[in-house]
Amino acid sequence: MANTGMSFYDYSKLLSYNSFWNFVIGGRGLGKTYGAKKLGIKAAIKKGDQFVYVRRYKEELKISASTFFADIAHEFPGYDFRTQGETAQMAPASTADDKKRPWVTIGYFIPLSTAMSRKSVAYPKVKLIIFDEFIIEKGNIHYLANEVQASLHLSSTIDRSR
Repeated sequence: MANTGMSFYDYSKLLSYNSFWNFVIGGRGLGKTYGAKKLGIKAAIKKGDQFVYVRRYKEELKISASTFFADIAHEFPGYDFRTQGETAQMAPASTADDKKRPWVTIGYFIPLSTAMSRKSVAYPKVKLIIFDEFIIEKGNIHYLANEVQASLHLSSTIDRSR
């Protein structure tokens, strides 16, 4: 479903505090994820920055990654977007007819449950980590036994003291 005039969460005031971690908690459908995606895509277009989109489990991530751009692509008509495995990519729309398109990686999809296995992976262009649905509603999904440590390790792996 395309966003037709829907408002989304504006992260500018929150980010002005220059905190290492920021948490946004609010009701469903208020545009928190949409606003974070827009922030990440804009930074990729303007500065070449990348983002990491985190969900707790591979199963959750597989579903959300496959439709990651579905609701927001219309905001950036000059670009085409795709998901390739664990990466989010974009290419200029003007190259749509080219045999070999200049796809650029703008983000990564990482399940927190496997974060400990990424210790030696470099993410030098990542400036934004989006941990979506970090609060679990009642249901079959559970927090990870080592969730805080896994979050800290992933953050440390990405940040590398930059």
